[in-house]
Amino acid sequence: MPISEVLAQNFSLTERLNAIKADSEFLPEHEEGIRRDLDALHGILNYDVGITEFEADDYELATELFVRFNSTGRKLSKSDLWVAELATHLAGLASKDIRRAQTKWREFPFTMPFLVQCLLAVHTSRFTLRDIKQFWDNEKDLPRIKESWRSTERALGKLVEFLSSSVRWGSGSLIPSFTALIPLIVILAKGANWSSEERQIARRWLLLASVHGYFSGAAQTQLDKVLRGLGKKPTVRRLWSTTHRSLRRLRASDFETGRLSGPVMSLYLSMLRNVDARDWGNQDARLDGTVVGHGAALQVHHFFPKALLNKHKGMTHSEINTFANYTVICANANLNVSTEEPGTYLDRLDVPNSELAKQCIPTTNADLWRVKKYHQFLTQRRKLLAEKANEFLGL
Repeated sequence: MPISEVLAQNFSLTERLNAIKADSEFLPEHEEGIRRDLDALHGILNYDVGITEFEADDYELATELFVRFNSTGRKLSKSDLWVAELATHLAGLASKDIRRAQTKWREFPFTMPFLVQCLLAVHTSRFTLRDIKQFWDNEKDLPRIKESWRSTERALGKLVEFLSSSVRWGSGSLIPSFTALIPLIVILAKGANWSSEERQIARRWLLLASVHGYFSGAAQTQLDKVLRGLGKKPTVRRLWSTTHRSLRRLRASDFETGRLSGPVMSLYLSMLRNVDARDWGNQDARLDGTVVGHGAALQVHHFFPKALLNKHKGMTHSEINTFANYTVICANANLNVSTEEPGTYLDRLDVPNSELAKQCIPTTNADLWRVKKYHQFLTQRRKLLAEKANEFLGL
């Protein structure tokens, strides 16, 4: 599970432990160790932190002290320095307006450095400046910076609505790349509301940029290049036209990852919610994260149970724990699988083929649901995942 989930203020150890107990591979002897580890991790929030106070009214001195003392700790990023400079010149904007925006959208908490990055991009249409002082130091520009922040905040609200409605991500934990959000924020800040077609293009661009790791290298340089390409009147169509050569159609090989979270899983969840996928044990329960209560939490389920595959010699960890063997269902539906083959438990649960198809499970040949055909199943499902993903993205 994401560490950020455990460190959330509203984290419930009891609820999380109950969800873990619902997993088919949970054993009673696991409980004490899991409880101890989760409690210790959540306890980080209660650590005492020493504070040394320096009395001064000079913002520049405060900034200098901030930089000097942090030089012996973690390496400062450009965003940290931007925040410090912003506090020097526009203290109220940093401490009140931008700070308030961090928690304005409860399910999408944004960090202060990220918000200042968005402000810089909206205000300058760039992301790299040789001298940051050229951004903050012009006294005549301070009112324009405040206006740029108002535009940025409005754009953030539109972005959250887009992420939750069009991309169908219910929380910020599903965002694989926050850097990829910045071009969309710039476009929203400087243009009109998106049409239905533009929303689809924006969704396609965001999901492909995430899966392909478009900003995984020199992120700031790449982002600056994208912003320059948008020009003075940025639009979603221009964003796509200037970057699509690097955002190819998805292939079966893109689903060879073993990660339980990340860009591929975020794409998959978006696809499931777009087709109104339902739980296999309770057809009334949508797999959109909105259903709450006992056993309703969504879990990654191994279509071929791990316990079943582990019984077969020569089966490697990476072959068992691969995305093509993952499905998403509610915790309760994951309880009664044990070591059964899919062909057996699917018949017992009476799961409709229509729901299996929504999760890109091959349904034309039920023989693929037998463990002896496991590797053929993986090959066929990867092809289906790529095919359905490209169809979803309009490619």
